[in-house]
This record gives sequence, C-alpha cells and structure tokens, in this order.
Amino acid sequence: MQVALTRIKQALKIGADTKRALQQSSYMKNTVKFYGLTSKEVSTTFKNIKKEIIEAVPDPKEQIQLATKHLLRSDYFEEKQICIQILVLQLKLFSKPKHDGLATLIIEQIKTVLDEDEHFNWGTTDSLSSMVLCEIIKKKGKGTAETISQWSYDPKPSLWRLRSSCVTFVKIARHGKYNELILDQCKHILTGRADELHKERFVQLGVGWVLRELSLNDEPSVIEFLKKHYHHFSREGLRYAIEKMDSETKSNLMKYSPNESEEEEDESEEEEQPKRKIRRIK
Repeated sequence: MQVALTRIKQALKIGADTKRALQQSSYMKNTVKFYGLTSKEVSTTFKNIKKEIIEAVPDPKEQIQLATKHLLRSDYFEEKQICIQILVLQLKLFSKPKHDGLATLIIEQIKTVLDEDEHFNWGTTDSLSSMVLCEIIKKKGKGTAETISQWSYDPKPSLWRLRSSCVTFVKIARHGKYNELILDQCKHILTGRADELHKERFVQLGVGWVLRELSLNDEPSVIEFLKKHYHHFSREGLRYAIEKMDSETKSNLMKYSPNESEEEEDESEEEEQPKRKIRRIK
C-alpha cells in the first residue's frame, strides 16, 4: 500500500504549479493545500498510474482502505480527488457476488472521515457525494438511499456529513424516486435537530440545492415545504431552493411572510399525532 501511496504523490508533484496552488488554496479559504493541478490534470494523472496502483494493491478492499484511510485524510486536495477516482473504480465490481460488501464498506468509511472535520471542505464533500455515494444509490436502490438519508438524523454528525446527506440526492432528486425521503430529511435537518448545525452556511446550501432539483419534479411540494419552514432558511439557502422556478414564483417566495402560529402548529404535528392515536386505542 505504501508503494502505491508514494507513486501517487510522486505523480502529482510532477505536475505541480506553485502559483496556481496558491490561487486554488486562496479560493478554498486556505482550508486545504493544493499541488496546483487542474481537475483535468488530476484525472489524466490517475489514468496514467491506475495500472500501477492496481498492481501494487490488487485487493479491492485494500484499495478502499488506501483511498479512505490515507488519501481522503490527506492535506492535499488533489490526493483527495485521486481517492474519489479509486472509489469510482469499485462501482464496477458491485454486480459480482464476491464483492457484495464493498458498497457498505465505502459508505461506512466515508461516513467516518466526513465526521473528522479537519479533513474536509465543500469541494471534496460534493465530489464524494455526487460521484460515489449517489452512484451507489443508483446501483443499490432504496435501502442505500435510506441509509445515507439517515445520516441527517444522527445526534452528532459533522456539518459535512449533513451537507453530504443532501448533496448525495442532487443528481437523482429530479427523477421523483425519493421525494418523500428527501423532504423528510430536509425537514429534520432544519427543524428537528437539537444542535445549531442547520444554520451553517454549507448545510443551508446543501438543503437548498437538493430542494432546487426536487422542484423540477414536484414544484408544488417544494413550495409548500418552503412556506411551512420559511423561518428556518437563510436568504441564501432560500435563493438556492427557488433558483429554477419562474420569476413570479421566486419573487413571491422571497417576499413571503408566513403566519408563525401556523408554522409552529405544523412542527408540533408529529408530537401530537401519537397522543391522538393512544386516545383512539382506549
């Protein structure tokens, strides 16, 4: 494994550009280091050394360990991107019975590292979510979708895991397969958490982003959701959610003034419902 790790670092250093690295780091608010490669150059680098990596680490499970335990925890953005390329390779193996546990292993490893805040940024989080986790859902279906959605209900996730639980569904939200699941998790993120993570900018934008895509499939439900939970959105999060609606609808939602008592009544509905059921049983 160390041979593969060393080879990856060597290959990335060959294409290093110090000036561009400083610009990239500045763009990411100095939250992560860069070698200074473009996304295309990182992809080309991976293609050039992919065979060497596989020869050095032939076992898929060990490739996942290389990716998540070493590259994903790297200080360098490009090494994290190589991690994602390695994980994407594993997706092709899911149909083979002997590799049945790979999807679960990848999800659990990503979940663990996402909660280590110091290793993450929005760029890596979004790439992992859209290129790996989303594709796993496409291949594995509802059970996997529910597993990742459940991240938003965990008592102590990082803001990056909350963002990932939304961004993972961005590419599939418009197809209408997981509407209720998406709306339920967005509601819980905004209103059901004891912490203040729902106020974090990157969480707000994650919620807004997935609702924006969901609006392409079921705009009435998204509009209803926005009105019910209006006070829990930042203005930026709201703008994300309504971006693909028509001008009149966007204008009306930006100016919307909800009745606070109605919003509070909606949020207490789940708590009141069990009580009503108990009385009926008696």
